[in-house]
Amino acid sequence: MLGDPERLSPLMGKVIAVIALTMAAVIIYLPSPLFPVLSNNDTYAALGWERRGDGTWNDLVGWLRGTFRGVNRTLLDPAFIRPFFVASACTIAILTTSPWRIEHPGARRAATGFNLALICLLAFAVWVLARKLSLGSDALFLPNTIDIVAAMCGVVVIVELVRRLAGWMMFVLIVLAVLYMRWGDPTGLFYETAPKSWDLLALNFWLETTGAMGFALSIMIQNVVIFILFGVIIQATGAADAILKIALVATRRLRGGPAHAAIVSSAMFGTFSGSAAANVVGTGTFTIPLIKSRGFSPRFAGGIEAAASTGGQITPPVMGAAAFYLAEQAQIPYGQVAVAVLLPALFYFGSLFTAVEFQARKTGIRPAGPSEIPILERADWIKSLSFAAPLTAIIFCLAAGYSVNRAGFWAIVMTILFGLLNPEFRAAPGRLVEKLKEGGVAVSQLLAIVAGLGVFIGVVEGTGLGPKIGSDLGLLVEDNLFVALLLTMIASLVLSMGMPTLPAYATIITIMGIFLTQLAGDATPILAVHLFVLYFGVLSPITPPVALAAYAAAPIAKSHPFETGISAVKLCAVAFVIPYAFFYHPQLLVGQVGFAPLAFAEAALRLGLCVWMLTGATTGWAVRTLGMPERMLRAIAALAIVAPGAVVSLAGLCAIAAFLTFDLAKLRAARAGA
Repeated sequence: MLGDPERLSPLMGKVIAVIALTMAAVIIYLPSPLFPVLSNNDTYAALGWERRGDGTWNDLVGWLRGTFRGVNRTLLDPAFIRPFFVASACTIAILTTSPWRIEHPGARRAATGFNLALICLLAFAVWVLARKLSLGSDALFLPNTIDIVAAMCGVVVIVELVRRLAGWMMFVLIVLAVLYMRWGDPTGLFYETAPKSWDLLALNFWLETTGAMGFALSIMIQNVVIFILFGVIIQATGAADAILKIALVATRRLRGGPAHAAIVSSAMFGTFSGSAAANVVGTGTFTIPLIKSRGFSPRFAGGIEAAASTGGQITPPVMGAAAFYLAEQAQIPYGQVAVAVLLPALFYFGSLFTAVEFQARKTGIRPAGPSEIPILERADWIKSLSFAAPLTAIIFCLAAGYSVNRAGFWAIVMTILFGLLNPEFRAAPGRLVEKLKEGGVAVSQLLAIVAGLGVFIGVVEGTGLGPKIGSDLGLLVEDNLFVALLLTMIASLVLSMGMPTLPAYATIITIMGIFLTQLAGDATPILAVHLFVLYFGVLSPITPPVALAAYAAAPIAKSHPFETGISAVKLCAVAFVIPYAFFYHPQLLVGQVGFAPLAFAEAALRLGLCVWMLTGATTGWAVRTLGMPERMLRAIAALAIVAPGAVVSLAGLCAIAAFLTFDLAKLRAARAGA
């Protein structure tokens, strides 16, 4: 049934599979070495395929050569490849989502009819676009009534899919943006802009390589979607279970045990999946019960899994879709972005490790006994190669200067090759095909959202809204950088509620990026501005009231979703401080400013002390159980040590020194008494 993705007919399932696998094949083919080989005239000459003659063989070879070159030229043309992805993605998104809850047959029939109508509108919009493209580029700039109607049909389909996939907030933003661009603001309550004609809207949103077919979609096709396929393929090899088992053995001497293992495994696989909620479901079904069995509370078990899974999007080398978009927006090579975020990511996961250790000591949990530790077998190490080999390939390719897409291609190749060492993987080749189909569906849903994001960006750029808002914000904050950062943080967290990280980041940076960059000045690297926005977009899955990662962990942990979200926020409180730390101390972003050993050591020491003190304040333990007044004072001291201004930092340092001296004295007294 079209209206209910869980009750798809066999025919619809096959249609989805064919489209998804076709998209997956194109995504993998584009960065492969085969693509330039089949486009290169010298290759055909070397093979003797350039001979002329009337023979059947030469005719066949000539036809194949022309076909390959024609396909490759088409795949390189943004005017063709982007509509292909939009049409395919939107079709799959329509077939795999429901427009509303289906609770009775009448609602199901209505949903089916509604989805059929959307498919018809999409087909009409794509057919008109293809017809315009066949007439040449000049025809695109002369839209007639049918072209305008078709363009608006395409926008309607995309906006509806945004509502289903990204939530009502982004849906309302896009609708208001389109209305604003068409009619301006007749109330006079918003920024004045000249109303745009329907033909201009059709060009901006659909007919040109802007709007739905614009910059955002191009970044996804060139840099991101191949890593989504890589993430699902690596799951098919069984590497996830092996890595988790290895992590359990590696952390066996720590009190947290499985909680520490969950941090390691979630960080490693979160960087590839790019989805906090998906990572919680994937690894949490195993780790959360283990964490609870060690004596941790249900909400703590769910919170630590949610916090660790969320951190995957800020962990190199992949970091999810938003990081690739960030690199293009900031005009910084992705390899430099991956290097720059490494140190903040280590501090983030270091704070989670510390929080688990403190909580374990607070509740009296001891390290696991020998009988509780799994035994690593040869098969586990073989499975783990399907993770280690592609990870090595990604790092090597990025370091060697290969494109991000090419790095993703070789990661997939290495995953499959080393996966074949696993007899379970070899025995079930259909599992790989099923995962490729799953990856195609995931790509489709992301691209549908990105197409909607392109429409919103087109409005902001077409109306000059970004600079107008930035100018007024500059007057509002009166050049106070801290207030500007605070407003940006709040806007990012609010806008990200229930919304994927990528559109949340892209929306905020489109509106406030220029303003923040100008206010920060030349001393602050441009990457600090973009990462500041990204971090708070990443933290939205664990920030109540709409904490999707916490909501995914709560049923597994059998805890209350809101309490699980609060627990996750407390556990990763340091993550709310790290963006301010690297903004005011850019030495933490390795490679973005000139390396100064003393300044780097000072910045790292500041953040390290902040992690230690703030983690103690949030968990309520530091050598002993802490009361609320002391916890508050420790938190204030932790924030002061990374704040700008010598006086505030010095006061924080003195307070931390006093706390640490007191803790050390208490520890010595406890050991002497024992």
